[in-house]
Amino acid sequence: MRVESSDLESAVLAAKKLPYLSVKNISSRIHTSSLGSDNKADRMLRENNYRSQDLYQITKDLKLDRPDSQRMIFRLLRRGDLMAIIHLLTKSQIIASLRYLDKSRLIRLMFLLPRKYLFRMLLSAFRIEDIVKMMPFREMKNILRNHRLDNNAFVKIFSHMDPRFLKLLLSKILGQQQIQGLKFAELLSVMKKLKKRQIVMGMEKMPYKLLVPFFILAFKMDPQLMTGLSDNFLAKMFNQLSKGQLLRTLEEEVPRDMIIDKFMTQLSQGNLMQAASHVDGSTLAQYLIAEQPNLLLSLAMGMAA
Repeated sequence: MRVESSDLESAVLAAKKLPYLSVKNISSRIHTSSLGSDNKADRMLRENNYRSQDLYQITKDLKLDRPDSQRMIFRLLRRGDLMAIIHLLTKSQIIASLRYLDKSRLIRLMFLLPRKYLFRMLLSAFRIEDIVKMMPFREMKNILRNHRLDNNAFVKIFSHMDPRFLKLLLSKILGQQQIQGLKFAELLSVMKKLKKRQIVMGMEKMPYKLLVPFFILAFKMDPQLMTGLSDNFLAKMFNQLSKGQLLRTLEEEVPRDMIIDKFMTQLSQGNLMQAASHVDGSTLAQYLIAEQPNLLLSLAMGMAA
């Protein structure tokens, strides 16, 4: 998207406020045929009536590494143009630009990501043991009803647990007399014959501290079970991290284009300009020469007038 002629007068006025820009420096180094007295940059572009070195010299004289020059340029660009510059940033530059956001805004934007990335970030920042110990009982109840936890999954987890857990659970479901004297393999066989509803009801009667090792083991055996955790719980976990930790985890676990799509597109125009300021002067110059030659020529014509 190129800057239109209606914006070019503003570009000239803005450029004149930069004291280090020399009218002589700009006007004396560009081909005179490129500076028509009618100030029609669009017509010159159509006629290709300028030289590539002219555009390069203009970007050089604009000193695009300077923040004030960048601000002048960014104020004249449309949102789509700023996003094009964002796409030129490295992943580390994009992450650095998100430091302008406060932590609560950053966490809210994280929930625009596909949930698989949230859980990658969660597991990158916390051990499974720490996640489970922070889970309230209502979160455990939701996980117990997850379709992935069928009878076979329950039995598989129970087979790796302390036999005393299984005995206590079955006593709450069937009564102590029904399981008296049964060995561990026999207890597992009994468990296989129960309906899931019976197992869940029995689990809900178990002491919280005994459920913790069950969920630790369940999550390690099938991490996909954690997709049943609520957004409120995830937000509470992420809120325990500093903004720096959140950004490091985001950089490690989420692809660059996904960060642009879900985070950068949500920024205000002001924040987007701040983010674009992470571009280096050389890259910005290449972008302006390729995509905004009319803006560069109009700046030069205005300065030479």
